[in-house]
Amino acid sequence: MKIALDTLKLAKKVLGRDVADVFDSLRKGQKIQVAFKSVMGMSELTSGSYNDWVVGRRTFSKKYNVEKVQLMPASRAGEKFDKRRDFQLWKRDRDGKVSVSASQGDMGITLVGIKS
Repeated sequence: MKIALDTLKLAKKVLGRDVADVFDSLRKGQKIQVAFKSVMGMSELTSGSYNDWVVGRRTFSKKYNVEKVQLMPASRAGEKFDKRRDFQLWKRDRDGKVSVSASQGDMGITLVGIKS
């Protein structure tokens, strides 16, 4: 249970900054490192295992008030976005409550940490 609570605390604050602020600072072509947990695999924050990603395009839905940033592995930078393999970061603003989540394809993942 302690691990789950620590992960939740890390997901809300990344290196002393709010995750929403980190999301807003991402620019196309920027290289970042992301640690995550999912059913298919995970990167351990404790072992320093961050994966390298390149920020792709940014989209916004006025209807749902959702902003999305696409992330591609650094090894595939410049290639066409593949929805099944690449990641998306989602920022939602519902009634003044801002949340950031992540997904791989159609499956949600737990965001553990971001470094730029």
